[in-house]
Amino acid sequence: MSPKSRTRASFLLALCTIASCVSPPPPVIMPAAGPDAVERLADELALEDEQEAPSPEAAFEAAQVIAAEGFVDPHFDGPTTASILAEFSHIDPGGIVPKVLRDRAILYFKANRSKFANGTYITVIDYGRRSTDPRFFIMNTSSGAVMAYRSAHGSGSDLDHDGWADSFGNVPKSKKSSLGFMRTGVIYQSNLVGTALKLHGLSTTNSNVFPRGIVVHGSKHVKDESIVQGRSQGCPSVPTHQYLSIVQTLAGGSLVYAGNSRELLGS
Repeated sequence: MSPKSRTRASFLLALCTIASCVSPPPPVIMPAAGPDAVERLADELALEDEQEAPSPEAAFEAAQVIAAEGFVDPHFDGPTTASILAEFSHIDPGGIVPKVLRDRAILYFKANRSKFANGTYITVIDYGRRSTDPRFFIMNTSSGAVMAYRSAHGSGSDLDHDGWADSFGNVPKSKKSSLGFMRTGVIYQSNLVGTALKLHGLSTTNSNVFPRGIVVHGSKHVKDESIVQGRSQGCPSVPTHQYLSIVQTLAGGSLVYAGNSRELLGS
């Protein structure tokens, strides 16, 4: 063997020796999920509050219309409040909707009844409940029946994605859900999320709902299952197999109230 060949063979032998002494990295073992582990769905990738937003001119015009209608916060005395709630006592006899939110929605509806062209339905969204549970409640003011659905909240309201909305906001691009009273607008075809229902904020805490492009729409990231739902960019999105009937039911000027029962009840 030539000196050059012997040198090359010695080099290869050294490499093999080194390789045999280096242990491969141990396999990564993921801890098993505990019995209380909850599946989490992925977030929506669509940026509703950026890509769904109307033009500044359209947003300004819509705000002027709302302002001109003169929506008022209810300020009824005790006997009048009791009388109104008695008038609507047929709604939700089973107590599905948190009473503190149900009563607030009914009183606001009564105070502004003429401004809701679709007075057959009142919607209550309880952001005080975890996204694992139904919390998007549609109340029929005629029959008193209640339909309950699961829904998403904004990723900005739930930074650790544990299913609880911890904070709320009204700032564009905050990705937060907004609290307050709203009125539904028209159904439209979005290039981003398909058929959707426009919302118009009636409270100081949600005056930017329409400019932000916050709408009701279906999402594959929301399932009718007891799991932590995917987060939205602020939209109260609902399961895809239910959204069409929901937006058709609520369209045309019905009341939507987004509240937080945990905060109001101090729990």
